[in-house]
Amino acid sequence: MQFINDFLRSQSDGGLANYGLMGTIGQGVMMLAVLFYFIRMKSRWLDWIKGVFIGFLAFEFCVYAQHFFTWYHTGFALDSYEQVSNIAVAFTALPLVAWLCAKTFNTSVGFAGDISALALLGFHFLGRSGCMFTGCCYGFPCDWGVYSHHTDANQFPVWWVESLFTLAIFVFVICRICRKGYTPDGKNLPYFLLFYGVCRFFSEFTRESTHEHWIFRRFSDIHIHMLLMAAVGGLMLWYIRKKERAAEVGEEPSLPTLKGMRK
Repeated sequence: MQFINDFLRSQSDGGLANYGLMGTIGQGVMMLAVLFYFIRMKSRWLDWIKGVFIGFLAFEFCVYAQHFFTWYHTGFALDSYEQVSNIAVAFTALPLVAWLCAKTFNTSVGFAGDISALALLGFHFLGRSGCMFTGCCYGFPCDWGVYSHHTDANQFPVWWVESLFTLAIFVFVICRICRKGYTPDGKNLPYFLLFYGVCRFFSEFTRESTHEHWIFRRFSDIHIHMLLMAAVGGLMLWYIRKKERAAEVGEEPSLPTLKGMRK
């Protein structure tokens, strides 16, 4: 750990170059994940082109959404729009992005959801660990932690925790896709939202960099975003399962209702 901390202290640019490098590598993994999907599904060239566009649009949506959230938190200051906020807050809207892409490119929502989940997971598990170099998104102070430029002190390496569970979700989605006879069932994106939302909700308690946004003492606005994300993922999985059961008996599935969810 001392070697890592010495290296982080020696960065003359505050870690921006290495942070950008991790983001670039993450985008490469994102494209490789999309390529793997099409090879696994034995897709046509036209589907490959559609998938690349869908993955790119899902990624760019999240990037620009995080800029907007930063802009919002700074009171819409004109010089703050290009600053980077938390890309995870945009994940909740990915189902809408997948649905719009499916309609635009004349493909299934399950297909667009698979691409969106793979693209964002492939990027995020590496991009998140890149925060270590700049020291942003730091955890609570601890002697055995990782050095942060923002506090000039050792902090709990929450980036590694979040990178690991993001990688675990990424592997889970890939394992589902690798199952024999797999067809896009629309569940990978909801699984991503549900698992990430729950894991990030608990890891957020180890964060100290969001203390300025705390509400109810120990809850930050990110906690609220993560609860919403997990709820959206859980509701989608419930509805997809209900739709599958209705298809088995030849019924038309209805929209979710509170009464129906209790059954």
